[in-house]
Amino acid sequence: MSFKPFLKGWPLAAWGLLGLGGCGPDWDGPPLAHVSGIVTLDGAPLPNAIIIFEPIGEGHPATGFTDENGEYDLEYNEGIPGAVVGPALVRISTWRAGYDNGTFHPSIPEKVPVLYNARSQENPQMKRQVEPNDNEIDFDLSSTAGEIERHPELPVPVLGQR
Repeated sequence: MSFKPFLKGWPLAAWGLLGLGGCGPDWDGPPLAHVSGIVTLDGAPLPNAIIIFEPIGEGHPATGFTDENGEYDLEYNEGIPGAVVGPALVRISTWRAGYDNGTFHPSIPEKVPVLYNARSQENPQMKRQVEPNDNEIDFDLSSTAGEIERHPELPVPVLGQR
């Protein structure tokens, strides 16, 4: 028995399983592309930051979180990797409110200046192009790039207290 016919067709079968647009043949959303990279602040990896790519045009934002090495991968929706192909406005923040999935905890302070998040539209470095292939987009942020928005600390409630 020969496996040559099977081996000849495997690249086509693999391509079909992966989907021709990265999201499968039934995908009816905007074109997406893989986006990953590294975020640093003052030359050091920035862990636990959220990174948001807001498309300038059709589609909704793609998000990701940096790991302890400052590395991120974007998701368009949960379980759908990538970001909308085309120009995007990027926002990066470390702030988290003191409430998460029904649990109160101390809020996480912001470490990133507003020019990289709340006012990123004023910063040319935060306008990026997502190409239709794999994208490696790194960000080297500076803590001296301007003011850091101070969010109020949310108190952790004590049981029985209102």
